[in-house]
Amino acid sequence: MLAGLRQQFSIDDSRIYSTGFSNGAMFSYLLWAERGKVLAAVGVCAGHLAPSEHLTVPRAVVVIGGENDPLIPLAVLQQDIQLDRQINGATAAGQPCGPICKLYPSAGNTPVAAYIHPGGHFFPPWAAPAITQFFKLHPQL
Repeated sequence: MLAGLRQQFSIDDSRIYSTGFSNGAMFSYLLWAERGKVLAAVGVCAGHLAPSEHLTVPRAVVVIGGENDPLIPLAVLQQDIQLDRQINGATAAGQPCGPICKLYPSAGNTPVAAYIHPGGHFFPPWAAPAITQFFKLHPQL
C-alpha cells in the first residue's frame, strides 16, 4: 500500500502512522509488530495486541479503551499498555495528561499515552483529535 501511495504522492517518511478502531486497532498493532521500522507512531482504540504478535521496535503509541468494554476487558487493555511501555522503555510512573489520560514518557521519545474512558466498545468523539495531536508531536526520529 505504501509503495502505491509513493507513486502518486510525496510521502514524508518521518510521518507514517497507523491507527484504527477495534479490528483496525488490532491491525495497527500487527503493522507495528511486522513493519514497525516504517512507522512513526501508532494509535489504537478498542483493540488489543494479538498473542501471536510480538513488538520489537519502540514506537510512540496512544491507546484508547473503555473500562466497560465487553470485547476488550480492562485487564487485557492494561496488559497491552504494560507491554507497550516495556518495549518503549516508558517505565516511569504515568503523568496526568487530562482527566482520563496518563502519559508514560520514555528517553527514546516513544511515549505511551493511555486514555481510559468509563464507556464500552466505541470510538469516542474526542478520539480522532487526540490521536491527531499525538501524531503531530511524534514524527519518526
